Amino acid sequence: MSTGSIRRIAREYGFGFIKNDGGYNLFFHRSQVQDMDFALLRKGQRVKFRVDLTHKGLQAIDVKVIDRELVHCAQ
Repeated sequence: MSTGSIRRIAREYGFGFIKNDGGYNLFFHRSQVQDMDFALLRKGQRVKFRVDLTHKGLQAIDVKVIDRELVHCAQ
């Protein structure tokens, strides 16, 4: 699995972008968030994920939060 942090979230459209630790950005859809409600994700939050090649290019799938403490502090 790869790791990175949430770079941007478009809650109204149900997607976001992750900047992986290698420095490039990956799209992710809300349906790929595995262990948390999409609405609770925050910019800067650390995540782990797999990278998949789809018909639209590389995307983050099986997105899982690493640092849940940020969620509780942000509420």
